[in-house]
Amino acid sequence: MVFDTPCDVAIEEGRLEVFKYLHEKYHANVLLDNEKDGAPIHVACKRGYYDIVKYLIEDCNADVEIKNNSGLTPLYIASREGNIDIVEYLIEECHCDIESKDKEIEQLKSLIKSLIPNINITPNLNDKIINLNFGWIINDKATLTEDLKTIRKISGGEAWNCSAFGNKSLIKGKINKFKIQLTKVTSDILFGIIPKGTNINGINNWQKGYITNSPNFGKHNLGVYTEFAKKEAKEGSIIEIIADLDRGELSFSLNGNNLGIFCDNIIKDIEYVPFVDIQKEGSEIQLL
Repeated sequence: MVFDTPCDVAIEEGRLEVFKYLHEKYHANVLLDNEKDGAPIHVACKRGYYDIVKYLIEDCNADVEIKNNSGLTPLYIASREGNIDIVEYLIEECHCDIESKDKEIEQLKSLIKSLIPNINITPNLNDKIINLNFGWIINDKATLTEDLKTIRKISGGEAWNCSAFGNKSLIKGKINKFKIQLTKVTSDILFGIIPKGTNINGINNWQKGYITNSPNFGKHNLGVYTEFAKKEAKEGSIIEIIADLDRGELSFSLNGNNLGIFCDNIIKDIEYVPFVDIQKEGSEIQLL
């Protein structure tokens, strides 16, 4: 192997502490593809460096499906080299996609089965998806229908004082989904998830979606609004909130169009509940 960078040397020798130092101290590009050996994750999977593979994926956002110049994925390489701990991690924790009918994938399945006979190599993603069934808990600034689904702000002026929380928690380790419909929009609405038990006064210290009746779908974090997508909140619009508490990601879709990952650093081991807040009197949302 011809070493091109200090990162190449660190990855080849399995020096995680050096690799982390280069990345965190000097902001080295630890995902840079080496034309001969592929990306660092390919080298780590080949050499059996479990800790480096985990660091690349969880701290550096390495692509677990990336192929090297030979068209091989990290999972294929780890399987071929017999690195069982990495294979298990990529399948069970990273949910690598190995469902295909082409020859290479069939060879990969055979490799995996020879290494780990009892592993489930065709996990059902639907087993991880939870369509939340819950009702809202409101304060005295709103009314709530008998089925606990529709909230309408009736007092409190134009202010963020109409918070509502789900009466059931999200499921840890699962992809939690729920939908709201903007049945009456007169101003801005916040929505998303929030740690259970958060004081109403602490809501501004949690990240959540923010949509207005102007073309702006934004992030609200620590009292600061930043643009996420140019989308307009219209009456009748349906927003789906997707909280992946396995990967620690929060996403949204608007009228069936996925807007991508909104936040990728959710703390996964705490308890969350659904959340909305309505700014102006007369606005109404319905839980679908």
